[in-house]
Formats: sequence, C-alpha cells, structure tokens
Amino acid sequence: MAQSRLSRLLLAGLLALCPHGSARPLHTRFCLECIAWLGAAGAFRNEMMTMKTLKLAIASLALGALLAPAEASLLLRGGNNDMVYDTTTGLTWVRNASLGGLRSWADAKAWVENLEFGGRNDWRLPGLTPVDGVALNLDFSDDGSTDSGFNNSGLNSELGFLFYSSLGNNAFDGLTETGPFQNLAAYAYWTGTASPYGGEAMHFFTAFGDQGSSSTDNLYYAWAVRVGDVPEPQSAALALAGLAALSLARRRRNRG
Repeated sequence: MAQSRLSRLLLAGLLALCPHGSARPLHTRFCLECIAWLGAAGAFRNEMMTMKTLKLAIASLALGALLAPAEASLLLRGGNNDMVYDTTTGLTWVRNASLGGLRSWADAKAWVENLEFGGRNDWRLPGLTPVDGVALNLDFSDDGSTDSGFNNSGLNSELGFLFYSSLGNNAFDGLTETGPFQNLAAYAYWTGTASPYGGEAMHFFTAFGDQGSSSTDNLYYAWAVRVGDVPEPQSAALALAGLAALSLARRRRNRG
C-alpha cells in the first residue's frame, strides 16, 4: 500500500516536472521530451512494480531532468545547431536567416520547396493569414489591426510573431534582438502569401517591424520554416531513458 501511494506521488511530481511546464499540455505534440516523461509516468502507474524497478524509473527521471533543455521560447536544434525551434508556435526555423539569399518571390518559393535541410524536405516560406480571419486588409495601421503596417504580432503572421513576441523587438526601434539566429538581416523577407494586388506578395520588413505588399519582382530574403520540432540528440537520449523504464516495468509485471 505504501508503495502504491509512493507511485502516485511520484507520478504527480513527474507530470509537474514535464520540460514544457504549463506551456502546453502533455502529449499534445509529438515531441520526444514528452514521450520520455510519459514513458516514465507509465512505469509509475504500475502499482505492482518492484522497488528495484521503481528505483530504476526514478534514476531515468533524474537523467531526464539533467538532459532536458531549460524552458525557453527559442531552442537550438540539429546536430550542428543549425535550426531553431519555437516552443510557442511549434515552428522550426533555419537558423541562418540569410541562407536563401535575395530572390524574387517566385524564385524564393521554388528554392524553399526544393530545400532539403536538417534531414527534412517540408520547408516553406513563413505563413501569413488575415488578421480578421476573413480577407487581407492592406489599409495601413500601426496597431496590428490590419495586415499592413506595424505591430502585426499575432500568430496569423509567423514572421510578425517571431519578430515581436519570440524575439522581443519593438516597432520603429529597429532590429535590436536577433536571439539565437544567425545573419538575420534588417531587410525585407518574403512570406508565402500572395497579395490581393495583382503581381504582388506579402513581405515583412525586419528593419522596423512593418508588414506589407510589394512587387513579386523585388529581391527579398527567402527564409525557410517548417511545422514541428526536429528533436536534438539529447532529446533522443531522454526519450530512450523514459521508455526503458516503462518497458522494464511491464516485463516485471508480466513475470509476476
């Protein structure tokens, strides 16, 4: 009975110590950190487990706590730290923000659609959807209430959210915060969204934080982004530790 209570207490502590804290619910995203914690949690749920197995699970939890990344919005990913994962948006960015170079909109789309980087080939240009959820409004505003102007910091603008919320820049102040990114230029970056005006597409200007529409012939930077995490080697080790605890607990239960 005492062991059962101990298991439940450890499980409660385990769930509270998930690397993502309250940033997002457990197992809502397929990330290896959460798989590891859930694996160890599953081991604790087995009330028939022996104290030896319980100690092993605790050791796995301790290892996971050491290997888990500290809470942050922007985390380095990839064997060469050449990608950045935003834990808030669930997007992974190529760390070198100038890798794609200056291109026309059509060339930028072609480049990113054929990009193979970090073991992934599902890269795209940053997304932008209407702030009102209906249609792009290109009337100028400085409060983010339309799709052209300053302070477009909502999740509907992936570049805007990154610039204002994840990096912490302010409108008109210039590009003062670049975070872990490399070669983030104070210049215009293409989005993957066409403008309501013919022959134009939407861009984000990182020099001052404004968003707008411009000719698709203009040469702006192409920056690759994709949906989802790209787990780092430490995350894989963390996952294996948690899953090992769960597997051993099940084997002990079946033998009993």
